[in-house]
Amino acid sequence: MHLKENTLLKNGDYRIIRPLGQGGFGITYLAEQVGLGRRVVIKEFFMRDYCDRDSSSTRITMGTSGARDTVASFLRKFLKEARNIASLRHANIIAIHDVFEENDTAYYVMEYHSGGSLGSLVSNGALSEERALRYIRQVASAVRYIHLKHIMHLDIKPENILIDEDDNVVLIDFGLSKGYDNSGMQTSTTPVGISHGYAPIEQYTPGGVGEFSPATDIYSLGATLYTLFTGKAPRSAMETMNTGYIVEELALHHISQQYVDAIVKSFSFIKENRPQSVDEFLSLLDAVPQSVSRIAPQPASQVLPQPASQVAPKPVSQVAPQPASQVAPQPASRVAPQPASQVAPQPASQVVPQPASQVNSQPKKSFNWNWLFGIVVILCIVLAGMRGCNNGMRYFYRDQQLRRDSIRRDTVRQVYEERRAFTETKIFNVNGIEFTMVPVDGGTFNMGSDNKNKDERPVHSVTHSDYYIGETEVTQELWLAVMGSNPSYFKGDKYPVERVSYDDCKDFINKLNTLLAGQLPAGRKFRLPTEAQWEFAARGGNKGKNNNNKYSGSNSIDDVAWYWDNSNQKTHPVKQKQPNELGLYDMTGNVWEWCSDWLADYSSSPQTNPKGPSKGGTRAVRGGGWTENAWVCRVAFRYGDNPDYRRNFRGLRLAID
Repeated sequence: MHLKENTLLKNGDYRIIRPLGQGGFGITYLAEQVGLGRRVVIKEFFMRDYCDRDSSSTRITMGTSGARDTVASFLRKFLKEARNIASLRHANIIAIHDVFEENDTAYYVMEYHSGGSLGSLVSNGALSEERALRYIRQVASAVRYIHLKHIMHLDIKPENILIDEDDNVVLIDFGLSKGYDNSGMQTSTTPVGISHGYAPIEQYTPGGVGEFSPATDIYSLGATLYTLFTGKAPRSAMETMNTGYIVEELALHHISQQYVDAIVKSFSFIKENRPQSVDEFLSLLDAVPQSVSRIAPQPASQVLPQPASQVAPKPVSQVAPQPASQVAPQPASRVAPQPASQVAPQPASQVVPQPASQVNSQPKKSFNWNWLFGIVVILCIVLAGMRGCNNGMRYFYRDQQLRRDSIRRDTVRQVYEERRAFTETKIFNVNGIEFTMVPVDGGTFNMGSDNKNKDERPVHSVTHSDYYIGETEVTQELWLAVMGSNPSYFKGDKYPVERVSYDDCKDFINKLNTLLAGQLPAGRKFRLPTEAQWEFAARGGNKGKNNNNKYSGSNSIDDVAWYWDNSNQKTHPVKQKQPNELGLYDMTGNVWEWCSDWLADYSSSPQTNPKGPSKGGTRAVRGGGWTENAWVCRVAFRYGDNPDYRRNFRGLRLAID
C-alpha cells in the first residue's frame, strides 16, 4: 500500500527511503532531498478507508465514484491546510519545505529530526520534573504562537512532538488543525480526530470545536505533561466522565503539588474551567506552592470531573449559629396576656327580651277557598292537553334517540378504525421488496437530558399522538426498488442506505407515497420522523418510560449498536443487534438518521406533536453511527447537517402519521 523504497517523487527531487508510519489520512516516509543531500520527512495524503494502490504502481485508486468524491473533498482540505502551515515560522514548530501534487494525491515535505518523538522517549520511563517542564514550555510556546494566528492544533500528544539534535522539541502533524476567523468561527473543514487520553470531551462531539477555544489544546498540553511525568497515557475523556482522574500516578512519582494542580485544572470536564490561555496554563506551573511537601500516594484518591455547579454554595457549617447565651429569649412578661378582667362580658341586663305580646301581634285572617278551586281546574286542563300530545312526543323522542345512537355508532366505528390503524404492525411491499412499520402508541415523555450539552437542554414534556415508525433503517434494496439506483459506499441489500442527503430522502419518500398510495390508510403518508417522534420511539415509547436507558434498548451500547469501537469502521446489515422495547432495530448506531426538523434550541414549555421551526440552517440527525463513540450515540444526543450533504454514515428511517 505504501510507496516502495527508492521511489522518486517530483521529477526526482525526492527519494523514498522507508515508511515511518500510517494514520487514517496519510502515510509518512523518511526520504532524501536529492539535490541538497539531506534527509526530510514526506507526508502523503492517503485515506486508509477509501484509497488503495496497486503494488506495481505509485498512483492511488478508489473503489467507487462515491469514494472518489469523498477523497477529492478531503484532498483539497489537505492542500489548503498544508499551505497554511507552511507559512508558520516558529522554532518549536516543524518547518514545511515543499507542497506538491502527484500520483492522484498530494504530498508535503518537512524537516527531519533524528531524536525521535517524546512518545518513544517516555516509553522507556517517566522524565524528571526539570526535563519534562522544559519540553512542555517549548511546546506551549508553539501553541501560543498558533493561537495568536487563530489556529488550533487539536492533536497535541507525545507522539506528535519530535526531539531535535540539540534536545529541543518541535510540534508536528497539523493534519487535524483548524483555522478560525477573527470572530472565532471555524474557517477550515479538516476532519475531527480523536487521540484517546489527549482529546477533551468536546472533540468527541460533532461541532464541539466549531468555535475557537484555546482551552481545547490546553487540555492536551496537560495530558502530555501527565505522560511525561508518569510515563503513562492518561485515561480518555470518556472514561474520566465516570471514574474521575486518578492522581495516584502523580503521587507515586513525587510530582510537586503545583504541577498536579495545573494538570488537574487542565483536565476539567468543562472547558470554561480550564486555563483559558497558554499564559494562564504556564502561570499555574510557575505558581508558588502553598506547601513544600510532596503529595503522598492515596490508592483510592480520585479527582472527579467538576459538574456544572463547580462554584459550590457555601455550606451551612460555614454560617456558625450563635450560642444560646447570645440569643437571649424574651421574658414571658414582655408578651403579657390580657387578664380576663379586661374582656368584660356584657351583663344579661343589656339583652332585653321582647315581651310575648309583641310577637305575632297581627290579627288572624280566614283562608280563601276560591284560590284552591282555581288551581285544581287549571291542573286538570294541563293534564288533558298532555295526554293529547303524549304519543307525538313519544315518537319525537324515539326518533331523536335513534338518530343519536346512529351517530354514536358511526363515531365509535370511526374511532375504532383509526385506532386499529395504529395498533397493528404493517408490512408494505414495493416492487417485490417488503418492509415493516411498527405502531407507536401516543403518550407523554420527557425529551432531552440534563447533560452538559446545551443542545439537549432543557428537559421538557412532549405529548404525541399515535404514529408508525420503521422497524429498521431504510435498506439499500428498498431504496433501489423505489429510486432505481443505490448511492451507498458500503454495499449490501440488507445494509442501511447511506450517502443520501435530506433532499434525496424527500425525493425517495415522495416516490414511495406514489407507489404505495393504495396500501396506506386513508389520509396517511410516509414521511421522515420529527425529532420528538424519533426520540420517543428510541426510548421505547410508553413501554420504555421507566427504563431511562442511555441507548435505544439498553445501557450497554454493544448490545444494541454498531459504533466506532465495534463496527470495524463500516456499516452492517440491519437487525443484527438487539431491538428496543418497541421492536425497533439500530435506533442507536449503524448510520445517523435524518429527521424532518430544522435543528433549533429546545423550549422549556410543554409541547404537543412538535414539528420544529419553519426555517433554519441545518436539518436534525439522530442516533449516531458507525463513525461515532458511545457518548454521541445516546438517545438524547442531537446534531445537524446541511440538507444537501451526502455522507457514508448518514441514512434514514420512515414514519407515518
